[in-house]
Amino acid sequence: MGRKSDELCWYLNKAEIFADFCNGSIYGGRAVIAPQELAEAQKHYSGNRKRWEGKRISGSRSRDVIKLLCRKDHFIKIAVENQDRMNYCMPLRCGEYDLLEISRQVRRLREQRKREGTLKGGEEYLSGMKETDRLIPIVTVVFFHGKGKWTAARQLQDMLDMEGMDRELERLAANYQMNVVCLEDLN
Repeated sequence: MGRKSDELCWYLNKAEIFADFCNGSIYGGRAVIAPQELAEAQKHYSGNRKRWEGKRISGSRSRDVIKLLCRKDHFIKIAVENQDRMNYCMPLRCGEYDLLEISRQVRRLREQRKREGTLKGGEEYLSGMKETDRLIPIVTVVFFHGKGKWTAARQLQDMLDMEGMDRELERLAANYQMNVVCLEDLN
C-alpha cells in the first residue's frame, strides 16, 4: 500500500469519519450510523491457505478499513477498500476478503462448538455448526478516489466470458456483486 492509501486508511479508520463516509455513501447522506455504534474489527487474515489461483501461500492479507457496527442485538461488519486506480480483478479481491472473513467466523464457531461439546452427530458434526447458527454479515464498499468514474468490473460475472452461454446456465454461474463509491459522485 502506498503512502497516499495509508493516510486515507488512517483517516477513514476514525469512527466519526467512517460513520460519515457510510452515511454519505450507503445512506445518501442520512445520519443512520453513529460513531459510538462502531467498534474495531480484526482486519488481518493470516495463516496457511490456498489462494483463488490455486497457489498455497502463508502470510497475511489485510483489509484497508473494517468496523463492527453494533446495534441492539445484531452486528454487521462494514469494510472499505480504497482504490486510486482501476483494478480489473476487484470483484474477485472483495469476494476473497469477504469469504476469508466468513471462513474465520465459521472456524471460530467450530472451535467453540467443539469446546462446548454441543454438536450432535451427522450434519452438525460435518458442518461444525448447528442449523440455527448464524454468522455476522459483511458489507464491503470500494472507495474509488482516482480520476473519473469506475469503469472496471463491478461484479464477478463481468470478468467471465459469458458470450454464447444459454440464459439458464448464465443465471446459475457464480457471481459476486461489488459496491463501488466514486469520489466524484460524493458531495
